[in-house]
Amino acid sequence: MKKIKHKNIVVIGCGRYGSSLAQTLSGYGAEVLVIDSDKYKIQEITPFVTKAVVADATDEMVLRDLGINNMDVVVVAIGSNIEASIMTTLLAKDMEAKYVICKASNNKHAKVLEKIGADKIVFPEKDMAIKTAKTLISPDFMELIELEKDYNIAETKIPVSWIGKSIIELDLRRKYSINVIGILRNGKLTVNIDPNIPLEEDQRMFVVGKMEDIMNISEK
Repeated sequence: MKKIKHKNIVVIGCGRYGSSLAQTLSGYGAEVLVIDSDKYKIQEITPFVTKAVVADATDEMVLRDLGINNMDVVVVAIGSNIEASIMTTLLAKDMEAKYVICKASNNKHAKVLEKIGADKIVFPEKDMAIKTAKTLISPDFMELIELEKDYNIAETKIPVSWIGKSIIELDLRRKYSINVIGILRNGKLTVNIDPNIPLEEDQRMFVVGKMEDIMNISEK
């Protein structure tokens, strides 16, 4: 299995986001500890993770006993109980947890989490909604992956005006501020692209660029 960046991860809060995250991380080979005060949620997640514990994450002694300060990443996935989310984050930072990611329910919640030292704040529902909206914005897009702020990877069809022309001829980087990183044809992906070979109608391409630049492709 491919070496993963973070091996030991604790997920605090076993709602839809926390549960899905924990199972996915475990599937990639991470050692995942899940903490939740709901015994039924813990029973459901137990078969899929390294360890699952029924406990109150706002109790400092509980967190110390579980050794979360030794984990590579602490994910505070508590969404509905904002007070518990904030308290758990404070405790994790006070115990000098290496990296704390927090789920935020709204912008005010996020601002508080930021002020108390959360290393990264996520809005799972909002982020998914934005990704879905971007994908639906153009029928040309099959998949859209957000990278750093404003940058995306998109799978899209070859614009009609580009068919029969090579990447060099189109001068995509200079004219459109995008880079083609792969060509897909008949289910086979080519990443070592010859920029002199003309693009064809039955191909799709993977491009990297800012959202507005990628959107411009569909207009060509």
